Amino acid sequence: MSNKFERIAGSFAIFLWLLYLGMGVVQFICLYAYITERWFDIPVISFIVSIFIAYIPIVGTIFGYIGATEIFNWSTVFSVLLFFGYLIFMIIYFIISLFAKRKESFL
Repeated sequence: MSNKFERIAGSFAIFLWLLYLGMGVVQFICLYAYITERWFDIPVISFIVSIFIAYIPIVGTIFGYIGATEIFNWSTVFSVLLFFGYLIFMIIYFIISLFAKRKESFL
């Protein structure tokens, strides 16, 4: 029988997966614009490089932030909250998961 925390953790995991997928798309777009503008004029090369870099957790996040602030002129606060804010949700998920896996009895 599943407890309340297991159901919450399962729902939250789906939410995080969708959030991570959406973040990857935004990171890819910002990274593609940055690479096209600064490094390569050839869109095909920029596309290929962006595909490989966008979903690398720390590297894709940092380059997505740089592309958003330099190319799209987004504010620093908005970019930081967008690209690094999902880490707060990840921490909440791990805390909920700890309670979901806890046994009712220690015997």
